[in-house]
Amino acid sequence: MGTNALFRLPGDSIVVRIGLQHEALRSAATELRVARWLAACDIAASRPAPGIIQPVVVEGYPVTFWDWIEADGGKASPAQLGATLRSVHALGANGIDLRPFDPLEAVEAFLGGQLPEDTTRRFLREQCSFLADALPAVTFELPAGPIHGDAHVGNLIASDGRAVLIDLETFSTGPREWDLIPTAVQHDRFGLPLDAYGSFATAYGFDVRSWSGYPILRRIREVAITAWVGSRAAQDMAAAAEFRRRVDALRDEHAPGRWRAF
Repeated sequence: MGTNALFRLPGDSIVVRIGLQHEALRSAATELRVARWLAACDIAASRPAPGIIQPVVVEGYPVTFWDWIEADGGKASPAQLGATLRSVHALGANGIDLRPFDPLEAVEAFLGGQLPEDTTRRFLREQCSFLADALPAVTFELPAGPIHGDAHVGNLIASDGRAVLIDLETFSTGPREWDLIPTAVQHDRFGLPLDAYGSFATAYGFDVRSWSGYPILRRIREVAITAWVGSRAAQDMAAAAEFRRRVDALRDEHAPGRWRAF
């Protein structure tokens, strides 16, 4: 249970994915379209189950059906993510039309939910306002094009000796640097070892941490993942504690301690 609810059908190699919000229909349609495009381009990614007209809408909720991906048991590596993103970004925009990427859209969605304190919500909204003003001045080095939009190692599955890309609903057209930000933040905030981050940057061919626009995009990612945890704080004490840790760090760059994955 996350943004979507996932179920594996008994006796079948099919995963059912249910969008938990009525407005998730657009995301479901995008994911199916992107999956078919990536399949045609021979990129290892989620594959829609064949022979089903989808998405299916049940009581307003979008339902999609996918081939089961048998995991090897190990985790995909940052280097595999870098290589996967390099392959995806090399495709260009041929054969698919995607909506423009808005890095602050997800943050606004989470801020619209239930956060622990009004003062904290105001602080995060002020951060969004500052970042929205700063973003137009950022000079991107990589060409814009199709991006995953939420490219972290958790969205790769190690299967049959390869890394399979999943969670395709955030695909859009935007700066390629954005897909490199989550792994850099994983190093800066969550303790990913430098050699592991280096293997990612080498596999992709660009070190986003050395780019002048990194501080702004890094802060956007940090605010987004903080707001996401905050939207779950009312129902989960661990989420509430981690939310406070992250907000303190955003308020004070010298606040001690690493962030914890959630």
